[in-house]
Amino acid sequence: MRLIMLSIAFAGIAGMSACNNAEQKETVKDSVAVDNTLPPPPSTPEERAAALAGCYSVIHGRDTSSLQLDVRGTAVTGPLSYMLYEKDKNTGTIQAEIKDDLLTGWYFFKSEGIMSVRQVIWKIHGADLWPGMGEMKSNKDTLSFVNPNNLQFDTTHPFKKVPCML
Repeated sequence: MRLIMLSIAFAGIAGMSACNNAEQKETVKDSVAVDNTLPPPPSTPEERAAALAGCYSVIHGRDTSSLQLDVRGTAVTGPLSYMLYEKDKNTGTIQAEIKDDLLTGWYFFKSEGIMSVRQVIWKIHGADLWPGMGEMKSNKDTLSFVNPNNLQFDTTHPFKKVPCML
């Protein structure tokens, strides 16, 4: 009988000890500080320009547009392509400048075997680029905005930053 009582007492002490260890482990686990804050957004023009570098894409239905930005100071260059469903694909490069929250420049591209130039303007909104839309005028092989200061920006189909594939 004494052996049974000792066994029960030992089991009770072991059980309480296990509970205390679990509580201690829980306390240790709960006391670990986790930093969930995001890094601050770029604040200087140089930091904002550097953050803009990378690859962007828009997929809308069966249409895909891809852009890669190489940034040197406020100068931006890189390949741009539009693959529009049941239309000719056009690929080329952009040469642009960053000024305030706009990326403004020219898209030099080939479509249907013909070289063309089109003015492009994107509004920089966080990690997205909103394409500018407005009335355009044609002068030989070049399309430019009639009033670049009065554009609408497409917030529903932005170029989103994506991992670069090459």
